Amino acid sequence: MKQSLEASTCNSSQELLVGGWGPDGEGSAKGITWFTTNIGGTDLQKEGEAHFAAHGCIAAIPSPSWLCARDDVVFGCLEFSNELVSYRRTTDEATPAQEDVSAPNATADSGHATQDPTIALEELSRVSTPGEGPTHVALCTDDIGVMHILSACYVDGTVTVHPVDSKGRIGAAAQALSGEGHGPLPAQEHSHAHWILPIEVQTGRHESDEAAGTSQRADGSSPRLVLVSDLGADRIRTYHWDNGKLVKHGELHLPAGTGPRDLHILPADPSAFKDSLAIVLISEWSRKAFVMRLDAANPSGISIVDSLDLGASDRDQASSLAYIPDSAGHAGCHKARMGGGERCEKSRCEGTGCNGAECNGAECNGTECNGTGNDAVDQNQGFAYVGLRGTNRIIPLRWNGSSLKRLPEQTDSPWHSGFSSGGSWPRHVLALGRSIIVSNQFSSTLNCFAIAPDGSPRDIGSAQVASPTCVLPISSQHSSSHA
Repeated sequence: MKQSLEASTCNSSQELLVGGWGPDGEGSAKGITWFTTNIGGTDLQKEGEAHFAAHGCIAAIPSPSWLCARDDVVFGCLEFSNELVSYRRTTDEATPAQEDVSAPNATADSGHATQDPTIALEELSRVSTPGEGPTHVALCTDDIGVMHILSACYVDGTVTVHPVDSKGRIGAAAQALSGEGHGPLPAQEHSHAHWILPIEVQTGRHESDEAAGTSQRADGSSPRLVLVSDLGADRIRTYHWDNGKLVKHGELHLPAGTGPRDLHILPADPSAFKDSLAIVLISEWSRKAFVMRLDAANPSGISIVDSLDLGASDRDQASSLAYIPDSAGHAGCHKARMGGGERCEKSRCEGTGCNGAECNGAECNGTECNGTGNDAVDQNQGFAYVGLRGTNRIIPLRWNGSSLKRLPEQTDSPWHSGFSSGGSWPRHVLALGRSIIVSNQFSSTLNCFAIAPDGSPRDIGSAQVASPTCVLPISSQHSSSHA
């Protein structure tokens, strides 16, 4: 399956799927909830508010704590029932009844707010994991071209490997890879796998739910690594594919009490990273951001380049990271080569020179953006936003292509040292165009902030949704339910 680009577009309307914890996780989510929002375009940078239309729960399942997608298929992990699921996403021309949950006290899980919804989820598969507490899943192609879904099981530290067929159906686990070790903290009594990041080493591409690399070397082998953060054992476990099997590559040990959590790829300055990737790790317990790179000389395959203290309090847990490049949200593609040179209204390039992004079905190869040209904005610089659970803040950081820095404290810019997440327990922070959406799990809200070119946030509203743990942006331009 070829993966669709499910990142933000220049469109003003965006479909979102929201996962959350249900009663089995002491939450109140009923399953996967569908929203439509106006977040993601450029019109909210200076004025205007976020609006959410809730279409209700479209997949009643217990605690889908993480979601990802490829083509028409949505995948998820059910954290407390130890299961993985996949759904075929279908569309219908019928108009759904919409409930505006931008207003206080409205909730998307109060029942089904739709009749004959435009987007529906048709179950393809539901399988058990041989590990306990699958908290994160990622899709990955092995060295012989077979698709897999990998799950990080927090409770016992297991990584499970499941084949995925061409229709998106998940098979029984082919492997269950256990972790070992522990840390000094009470919550680190043993291995706790938390995040999976597949990486295509040769081309510097990563196979997350937003980008996929499926190329192979001429001899048919694949230089793919899989990184697993082990929050309990203070290490990054690395694996590689060998004839369709995931085998141990090495381990990168971190300082005691680090609690490695989320792993992300940021655009790297070629002069600093050459043919490597810039990998950022957020640590839950030491409340730091580590910048890492691929390193063949290290037995683990990776090494630490730099680290940054987030300036958190002792009662904070660092959680999620979202990144907004400086190039995001420019005013569209004015001179795309689209036959007649007409303006590209639906570019997926955010107005930054496209590099082959889809523009109304055409490739935008020679774009000038807002009259400034493609080179006016450095593609490798931007702002990162890290959630802190405890003081419920978002910490802004500056990325220069090789390192992360705290913003200087200024009396006229108090947001430099952090700003409120808008709710309680920011579990997931998602970048969408020049906005971020914060999943505040305990306050049952999605809180939204428009991000100005200088990185400053503007609160543009919120929506009520039960116990959210992740938000997945999707396109509505996919298969018809009548196909």
